[in-house]
Amino acid sequence: MNRIQSTICICLVIVAAVPLAYFYSQKSKTPIASIQSFEPSITLRGKLRLKLFPGPPEYGSIKEGDRADYVWIVELDEPSFLLALNAPENELSLDLASILKREDAHDLILCLDEKLERTCEEFKDQDVIVRGILFHAHTAHHYTPLLIALKDILLEKAAN
Repeated sequence: MNRIQSTICICLVIVAAVPLAYFYSQKSKTPIASIQSFEPSITLRGKLRLKLFPGPPEYGSIKEGDRADYVWIVELDEPSFLLALNAPENELSLDLASILKREDAHDLILCLDEKLERTCEEFKDQDVIVRGILFHAHTAHHYTPLLIALKDILLEKAAN
C-alpha cells in the first residue's frame, strides 16, 4: 500500500511541475541589470541661471583662495519645487525641514554633459523645462540641496 501512495505522490508532483516548468520557460528573460538600472525621470520648470560658487579646496570663499566654480542651476517655480520635494528618493537624502531652511532651496543644480552645457549657454536666463533623474546633495561639491542628472532641456516657450 505504501508503494502505491508513493507512486501516486510522485505522479502528482510531476503533473504539477511540468506546467510550471513550461510556464517559466516561456516568460521573458529580461536581464536583472536592466531592471536594476531603471530610474524614473522627472520634469520640472524654472529659470535657467549660471551661478558662481566657491569650490575646492575649502568650498568657503573665492577671495580666500577657493576655486571659482560656475554651475548651471534652475530656479524652480513653486509647482516644480513642490513636485521635487515630494519625488521619491532612492539614496540617503536630506529631510524636508533641512531643505526648506536653506536660502537656495528652490535652486536645482544641473549635472550635464558638454552638449547640454552648450544648450544651457543658449538658454541662459530664460524659462526652461528640464527632464532627468532627481537626487539630493551628498558631497561638498553639491552646492544646492536638490540636483538633477539632466537628460533633456527645452525652452518653455518652444515646448508650448
